Amino acid sequence: VVSISTDSRAVEKEDAYEQVKSVVDFFKDEDVKLFAKRIDSTLRGNIGAEISAILDNLSDDTYAVMVPSFPASGRVCIGGYLMVNQVPLEKTDVAKDPKTPVFTSKVTTLLEQQMEQKIGFVDLDKVLKSVETIESSVLSELENGCKVVIIDATTDEDISRIAKAVKNIDRNVISVDPGPFTSALAQEIIGEPNVELGQKVMLTVGSVSNLTRKQIEELKLKHSPLLVEVNARKLIYDDTNEDE
Repeated sequence: VVSISTDSRAVEKEDAYEQVKSVVDFFKDEDVKLFAKRIDSTLRGNIGAEISAILDNLSDDTYAVMVPSFPASGRVCIGGYLMVNQVPLEKTDVAKDPKTPVFTSKVTTLLEQQMEQKIGFVDLDKVLKSVETIESSVLSELENGCKVVIIDATTDEDISRIAKAVKNIDRNVISVDPGPFTSALAQEIIGEPNVELGQKVMLTVGSVSNLTRKQIEELKLKHSPLLVEVNARKLIYDDTNEDE
């Protein structure tokens, strides 16, 4: 997995397009199994321009599936409206962001304001029925000329069904979401990873939030990790950084 920050949320939309395009151009001739566009879970920034930058520079049959839900973080999409802990997005403090405010809770409206490609939508009623219903609904939107299909979801189980349906469609797809859908789709496409004894994971944790502290405590209980505390002040100065 290669994750690249394009630092394009708060720039002009034309600059955001070019910054994402440069990444696509760099990787598009490689053996990439899935291009994913990670988005802010409260839809801030140049989402439309960035999706366009990917679609415009991959094969013509490529389409995007956007699942804006992140159930574990209280973000769910119902009827095309993004709700944050049961509150419509536009009524939350996040929507008043001084650099990238959000003025609508309706995801289709937001994308239509930001991009020229035709936008489709699959509602929760279809998502709850079956993988086959989702698949046929997405195909119907594609046959109607849509290049982006937004799909409702309220649980991780919904997202898993969407991923299975999308995998069954024989067309190039990019995932657009705050994380869970890409994870589910990657698992469908790539399968379970090979795990071997002796493999290790290195984490660099720069957050000082209470949530991060709780997560580290949970990690200590489950995995007995080696924890090394780094003095950030010593790390930035030339006379101490090598020793640190």
